[in-house]
Amino acid sequence: MGYAVKNVKSFQGREGIGYECSLYRDGKRVATVVNTANGGETDFYWKDMDKSRVEVAVHDWKDEMRTILVTPEEKLLHEHTDHMFYDESFGDKPLRMGIDGYIDTLADTFEQNKTFKKWCRKQTCFRLKGDAKDSWRTINMKFSDPRVKPHLVNKHGEQLEEILNERFA
Repeated sequence: MGYAVKNVKSFQGREGIGYECSLYRDGKRVATVVNTANGGETDFYWKDMDKSRVEVAVHDWKDEMRTILVTPEEKLLHEHTDHMFYDESFGDKPLRMGIDGYIDTLADTFEQNKTFKKWCRKQTCFRLKGDAKDSWRTINMKFSDPRVKPHLVNKHGEQLEEILNERFA
């Protein structure tokens, strides 16, 4: 089962950057999602609101299990994200992502890829081993120029970790 977001629109909220997007499961739109960046939860407007509610076991903010009634699509998303955690922890416990955090991650990745695609239109972006995860070096030549990749490989060899443009080829 694969989830994706489309039509992401970002805006400034009181507590950071908010967004609105469409949520897709296996290519089918299942919800509209809104995070107003005002300190509250993310809002989901499920396409199957007219369906009978089903039970799903979820972890609450204390990481304790409880059962809630949700739409069938929401249940699928809860089950999909049940074993996803952030890289950091809260005290001695791993920090559970939940459906809000999962969609936040998808929306962030969507926005990041939009920026990366813009960068890659006019230049070649690459990273060497040891460079910071989110830092990119550039060559002011389009990656479509057949001389660019051989130049990078010859110049940097095994140190060449990634050519960003290849993600969007």
